[in-house]
Amino acid sequence: MRAIIAASLAGVALAAAWLAADASATTTAEQRAAGFVRTACLAAIKDPAGLERMAKDHDWTRLARRSTDQPGAMTVIGTWEASQDGQVYLVTVATSRTRNGSQNICSVMFQNSRLTRSGFFAALTDGWTLTPRFDVKDADLRDEMYSVANVWPNELVLQMSSTGDGTVMGITLLAAL
Repeated sequence: MRAIIAASLAGVALAAAWLAADASATTTAEQRAAGFVRTACLAAIKDPAGLERMAKDHDWTRLARRSTDQPGAMTVIGTWEASQDGQVYLVTVATSRTRNGSQNICSVMFQNSRLTRSGFFAALTDGWTLTPRFDVKDADLRDEMYSVANVWPNELVLQMSSTGDGTVMGITLLAAL
């Protein structure tokens, strides 16, 4: 009886592993990058120290340490280099004061990016309600800004930059506290 249960459990585990491997094979680089950004930045805007722990737990390379507190200016918590699925990310977390109060900031730049704007943007904002603030395009650059609803209890702003040919360069989330 135990052998039958053990064999059944092993079969379930094997099927789950196969399904997980199959699912990861069907996700695009844009979906994986968007998942990384959502995980890292939503953690960072909720608790900047939480991202520091995440970076330590995943052995990200720390490139910049906390800056001294600057009243009325931005204080950088840290900048890290992280790699996942062949993509290199530069993640910066900061806090600042605005005329309306404090905000947490998470910025992710993509080194040697080959991520397409359309696929990345769709995956990143899936389930988010966006209100455009501006979208400036020319032959070399596209800068976009959106207000994001239904993700954060206060104001959340998404800024994104891509090249003229649609390659994502970086994103920033600014979250009012």
